[in-house]
Amino acid sequence: MVTMNSCLLRSGCLFLIGMGLVKLNFGMALSVNARETHSTAIAARPHQTQSTAAIVEQLQGQWLPLEMLPGPISMLIFAPQGRLLLMPRNPADGNKLVANPAGYRINPHTHPMQMDIVLDPQTIIRTVFEFTANGDLRVQLAETGPGKPRPAALTEAATLFQKISDSTELPPGVTLQSRAEMQAAAIELEARVTLQRINRVQQAYYLEYRRFGTTFAPLGIPAPAADKYYRYQIVPQGNQKQTVAVTATALQPGLRSMTGAAFSLVEQGRVVTLSALCISDQASQKPPDPPFLDRQASAARAMTCPSGSFLFP
Repeated sequence: MVTMNSCLLRSGCLFLIGMGLVKLNFGMALSVNARETHSTAIAARPHQTQSTAAIVEQLQGQWLPLEMLPGPISMLIFAPQGRLLLMPRNPADGNKLVANPAGYRINPHTHPMQMDIVLDPQTIIRTVFEFTANGDLRVQLAETGPGKPRPAALTEAATLFQKISDSTELPPGVTLQSRAEMQAAAIELEARVTLQRINRVQQAYYLEYRRFGTTFAPLGIPAPAADKYYRYQIVPQGNQKQTVAVTATALQPGLRSMTGAAFSLVEQGRVVTLSALCISDQASQKPPDPPFLDRQASAARAMTCPSGSFLFP
């Protein structure tokens, strides 16, 4: 089960909370003023020991990754008093832009410099960083995580960030998540990933057998274990040749329910399968109705969710 403490930096994937598919739009391109920093050779600033205060001052502000990360982070904001704000690229709520609070501390007297990212007092990611000759920030995110030793050096997999503002405030329209909201987001993340996996298995099953599975057994996957947070169920639809639904019903207040669906259709004489997910707008212990595929729409593959829920691609 995903918990707050398991939402971590791993394999270059920064802070799993809020991993979704709604894009942030602040009018900023990730490649803003790249200044040729995409070249394979990135010149590091000659190492000179500086005071902690000087490095903290250089860090403070808003940083964007110069290349699209494999994970969901869209921005780092280093703020005063050791605060670090992590902005997911794709927040779980399609209608809400959020930032997740964390902390950081540094040791500038080593080479490379050391940084601890503190997700909570028991969840600390130990890594290293440096500033390039032109002032960009390189942080070793790949192969880091709570309990893992600090990397000895920056590698070619280190992530390059560029400062876009000295402001330490959140961009307009972005809300700081509370700890309770972060915990709920982590729990919902596990349910969402589970439904997406089931949808993909149903699509593969249909292409082989020309029907969808009505239970987990023929799909070749174990039924998701019931826990205190969600109950999972495949909901047959008609003759199982065009669509099938699967629900994750929240069992605790404060969590949203969700319903996934897989579809089959014929396009230009070829059978294809699609899938989608509807998530309730608000906390609910009743799953929304399944996504709807308009097979007559002029725009191919038009899918919608019923009122009270939003479409998660």
